[in-house]
Amino acid sequence: MYFDLAPKSRREDLFNFEDVLERLKHGIESSRIVAVLAPRRYGKTSVLKTFLSESGYPHLFIDARRIIVSEGFMNIRGFMVELSNALTNFIRENRSLLDRFIESIKDINGVEISKSSIKLSWSKRNRADIASILDRLQRWASEQGQRIIIAFDEFQELRPLPVKLTHMLAYVYDNLPNIVIVVTGSQIGLLYDMLSLDDPSSPLYGRPIYEVRLRRLSRDEAIEFLRKGFEQTSIKVEEGFLSKAVEKLDGIIGWLTYFGWCVSTEHDLSIENVLEKASRQAVNEIEKFLKASRSERRYKVILKTVAEKPLSWSLIKRALEAREGIEIDDKNFTKLLNQLIKLGFLEKTNHNYVIPDPILKKGINDLM
Repeated sequence: MYFDLAPKSRREDLFNFEDVLERLKHGIESSRIVAVLAPRRYGKTSVLKTFLSESGYPHLFIDARRIIVSEGFMNIRGFMVELSNALTNFIRENRSLLDRFIESIKDINGVEISKSSIKLSWSKRNRADIASILDRLQRWASEQGQRIIIAFDEFQELRPLPVKLTHMLAYVYDNLPNIVIVVTGSQIGLLYDMLSLDDPSSPLYGRPIYEVRLRRLSRDEAIEFLRKGFEQTSIKVEEGFLSKAVEKLDGIIGWLTYFGWCVSTEHDLSIENVLEKASRQAVNEIEKFLKASRSERRYKVILKTVAEKPLSWSLIKRALEAREGIEIDDKNFTKLLNQLIKLGFLEKTNHNYVIPDPILKKGINDLM
């Protein structure tokens, strides 16, 4: 069903992602590290889960956001629990090889095996040896003559971990040819900051990454998506209604899905009502970030200024200085703008800065 809010895992529930799935397949067959990139609500997780479910590749799937939900914040305990769950799912999905793989890892420090589950220790004194686990996965994959995918959904959320993830990825790249790393990222700038591909001191410097970028739907595609989605729910809507909805929501498939879900489950045909719910949700998400930042007040002024209309660097800076009544250093101001771009809240088009998500823009104007 197109209007199911949960990430999809079946091709028939995806709309017009055939080319993306094909590019992801090519990347995994030809590369060592693959990055699936797009702003939030473009369908990254659905594409990745669908590929993993139908491709036949053995895989580990690690959802960075689930760690934050479970623990309240990113920490090593949550990461080890998520990795334990991923390994447990791996052996359950490959039961014919269960005994052989468990036998190969049972002597690794910090690994506890009970029945058909794997538990990794996270304590400093007895922390599980991740490198050795990766080595055994490589050995298993080599013996089977196939590749294993280790997928990290929203990889940039792992930044606070006291684990040198770039070193881990470089180790896999250089030494474990049967393991492919796939990362997704909605905060593309932060993800590439983590990887530091252009930094000569980074362990990943000079190593190519295969990118799969997702795009918005065109106007016609968005209308077709809504039309087919409402057909699936047996709800009849007028073409004008679909056109007006797409005019407001643009081609962001996550918001189109949310709109279809609201209409089909709550039977509310008011586009404005759905937009208000969606914009409130978008603002709640961005405010979680802002409250954790020392520059919350300045970020809010910048976002509200740009939400009114696209503006140049100098005009946004002038608006912020007028609000604060002081002159702001150019370098510090540019750093604020660049951070908002890295987080995906702003984009630079030609000489102006814009808020690319129309729902977020509405929420900032109405609610922030």
